[in-house]
Amino acid sequence: MKQVIHPTWSLSKGIFACLLVFCLTSMQLRAQIAYLPDGLRQHNLTRYNASLINPVYSFDWNQPNSFAAWTRWQWNTLDGAPTTSYFSYSHMLGYDATVGVGYFENNTGTLTRKGGLANYAHALYFTDSFKLVFGVNVFAFSEQLSDINFPTLIPLTANQLSGESNFLLYITPGIRADIGKFSLGLALENAIDYNLTQGERAEVARLFSAIGSYDFRLGGPDDFPTYLRPLAYFRSDPFYDSQYGLNMFFAHRNFWVQGGYNSYYGVSAGVGATVFDRLSLGATMEWGAMDPITEQGSTLELQLAYRIGKLKRPAPPAEEEPEEIEEDPEAAKRAAEEAAAAEAELRRKMLAQQDSILNARLREQRRLDSIAEANKKVEYRSDEKFEEVATMEGLQPGFYLIANVFGTQRYYETFMSSLQNRGLNPQSFKRGLNGYNYVYLKRFDTLEEIREARDTKFYGKYSGPTWIFRVKEE
Repeated sequence: MKQVIHPTWSLSKGIFACLLVFCLTSMQLRAQIAYLPDGLRQHNLTRYNASLINPVYSFDWNQPNSFAAWTRWQWNTLDGAPTTSYFSYSHMLGYDATVGVGYFENNTGTLTRKGGLANYAHALYFTDSFKLVFGVNVFAFSEQLSDINFPTLIPLTANQLSGESNFLLYITPGIRADIGKFSLGLALENAIDYNLTQGERAEVARLFSAIGSYDFRLGGPDDFPTYLRPLAYFRSDPFYDSQYGLNMFFAHRNFWVQGGYNSYYGVSAGVGATVFDRLSLGATMEWGAMDPITEQGSTLELQLAYRIGKLKRPAPPAEEEPEEIEEDPEAAKRAAEEAAAAEAELRRKMLAQQDSILNARLREQRRLDSIAEANKKVEYRSDEKFEEVATMEGLQPGFYLIANVFGTQRYYETFMSSLQNRGLNPQSFKRGLNGYNYVYLKRFDTLEEIREARDTKFYGKYSGPTWIFRVKEE
């Protein structure tokens, strides 16, 4: 019996065969072509300009305060290869923030981009071993089609293909958690994008990246520690295979060494040197680890940096701990008896004075004399600790012998109780300027009196450190 072949079935088989051949051919061609992913190709930056990887790394990896320059020649063709150049300045703001600005030129292999970058990073300290760092990069740049084009898998828009220049705005936020010596950083590249020339969204790909690292402290001074930092990273890409990699970074006061592997670009090795703790120069080479990248030759990166001003970030303010006091039951009993006797004697005198109009006038005169004495100009010695305020609500003019200052209520109450147990009669006031509780042993009318009390350890009753706080007027 003769088999009948339906024409529709035959046509379907032909279309399927054509699609299969097309897919296999495309896969083979893609495997043979060295595509160049979009971006700055900043994965080897471990010291200076590391904020290009994640904006939070300007806080410390950028080594603020510093000027830095970085250039990458992709695949060892200095005249025609896609090149990235970046020039920046990072500046620390106190113990918890960094700002930075920069200028970059980037040839993606398809597009040429030139523009500026603004960076900000801020740290929140929760404990001595845990902090969160938040950061943001704002890119503003012009973009147009390159003269020399590499193959790309990213679909180009009509504006890009026209060759006209467009001005774009990209915003990349980042966050990092530091737990002891371990840190984990996350960033969302191009989270917000806008084409200012066209007045519409740029519609670029959003790339997610994550970096985990651990610092092994190996010695050296606190200003210039020696450490080993292994790190692993991941970077998604909707048009190319996601990139992942490993890096090992060793830093010494006078030099650094690094080596790494990137799943797309291959292996890398770099060295750098620092002169006079300020001028640094480094170089990194990278080689493809698999075809067709291995056929493109090596990649060269150069870094130059100069640090200015302070080289070490100030430490966050530490909360004062209450002084450890060794209790002596007998001494505490004697001090309590003496304080009680002194208080009884003072009460008796005050009652006697109240019965006399003359004594009342004398007390008023003494008060006026105290104000006049407190307002007199005094000269402090260079070796004594003091603080002056013109006026403070609730405090009469005079000199206060301060024993301690607390920002935490629990520590304040503990310290007050310990002094009372020793037979002392401490007083305190809360300062509106900073919200801290100031504990003082006694108020004095003259500088000579308070110096005598301080120099004799409060007449032998308190051996801890003290300092002078002066209120000049009511």
